Amino acid sequence: MVAGCAAGTEATPADESFTVVVIPDTQSYTVDDELAATMSRQTRWIRDTRSTLDTAFAVQVGDLVESHPNELMWKRVSGAMKVLDDAGVPNSVLTGNHDMDVTTGEAAMFDRYFPPSRYEDAGWTPRSATYGGHFADRGNQDSYSLFSAGGLDFMMLNLEYESPDATLAWAQGVLDAHPDRRVILATHGFVNTDSVRSDFTTRSDPHLNTAPQVWDKLVVGNCNIFMVVSGHWTSRTDPTQGEGRRTDPNACGQPVHQVLSNYQGRPHGGDGWLRYYTFDPAADTIVARTYSPTLDRFETDADSAFTLDYAMSSPDDDLLDVVVPTGAQWRYRFAEGEPPDDWTAPGFDAGAWRKGQASLGFGGYRPTTDLAGEVTDEQRPLTAQLRRYVDLDDASALRGPRLTVQADDGVVVYVNGTEVGRANMPDGTITAGTYATKARSHQDAVERPVTFTVPDGLLHDGTNVIAAEVHSNYRASPDMTFDLAMSSLVP
Repeated sequence: MVAGCAAGTEATPADESFTVVVIPDTQSYTVDDELAATMSRQTRWIRDTRSTLDTAFAVQVGDLVESHPNELMWKRVSGAMKVLDDAGVPNSVLTGNHDMDVTTGEAAMFDRYFPPSRYEDAGWTPRSATYGGHFADRGNQDSYSLFSAGGLDFMMLNLEYESPDATLAWAQGVLDAHPDRRVILATHGFVNTDSVRSDFTTRSDPHLNTAPQVWDKLVVGNCNIFMVVSGHWTSRTDPTQGEGRRTDPNACGQPVHQVLSNYQGRPHGGDGWLRYYTFDPAADTIVARTYSPTLDRFETDADSAFTLDYAMSSPDDDLLDVVVPTGAQWRYRFAEGEPPDDWTAPGFDAGAWRKGQASLGFGGYRPTTDLAGEVTDEQRPLTAQLRRYVDLDDASALRGPRLTVQADDGVVVYVNGTEVGRANMPDGTITAGTYATKARSHQDAVERPVTFTVPDGLLHDGTNVIAAEVHSNYRASPDMTFDLAMSSLVP
């Protein structure tokens, strides 16, 4: 996994604010012509306020229709979205569970009414906004678009509901090809009304990923993803409630805002409510507003109107360089007994150790590299040792290099044989038999990584080694987790 981590480009003037509009689930508007008029009212409002809000992009987050085989519903939603097409407003769509056959993942009507060809030659203005492409195996269910606003370059990355492994691999390739783009990820279901990334699944075709798995496999390690927008969820006890949000650090320690907006449970199919985000580069803020064009009213409670922090006006020398991305390859030892005394030193030969790609560990979360294999709970070692070489051309160019570590339960980290930090571990001498002081879950490790700053002078030109020892809190611990990213500010 390669992580682009642009913390900011050049400073931007105060008048360069702009807006991104999120069109929540439109499914309930498609059941008859009267309700469909509300959906068209939404897109006409986006068109008519474009110059006032300086709207740079509009994204619909899935469940375009109520019933995917019903062609009349597709005609209604297609007509509403055509308002944006005709006006040259950059826009995109993606599939929700109502837009596909959830037993096969096929979306024949979506493919007919929203094919890639609808966007490949779109007459968007300004011309800096372009349809970037799509995942050939899935049509336009997974796509990306590029746009520039406020002096900054963005990508809107759209992923289908419960994205399969192949979709995530495609998305990673897109991110690798655009490391300097600031990325908004749009998908149908991510956080629910309890502001939790839900592991609930609907589809039954193979190799799917829940929201926590999409976070682990794609979002957390790609540090240019700063926001995830989604719909799908309403409250089980009150369907009129369809909002939620959370912010978690990525592998670079930067915040990722994950926001739900869905109003399908409200009267008249949703009463036209939609969400828009105004970016203010000078203030480094994103202001969220919730508005209904049909009611001509804003919703102003804390779940509907809020401000998110996001660094946009950082100076040129405030760029974050990822030296080691999450998902990197490590040498590892997972065996009983003490490791060699010099295992953390640069000169130690770990050629006999196994190789594995992070995340490394064991447990029900499906680590990329399973350390335990067929070993039973009672036979598992208490600790795992891991090493990775890092080659630096100019170590003096790194400012404040830091290590962001996902570790369950405890961890001790070394650079060139010197300990740089420990978490959930006791003071004093550490051995392979030392228990972590706290039991953590894999989810907690991913959502609350620990960060250690590498002391000045410890890194040098040439080959360096990062080593880590992960400790369980008890012998029969159900899981172990390890991943690490190294980043630095560079001039």
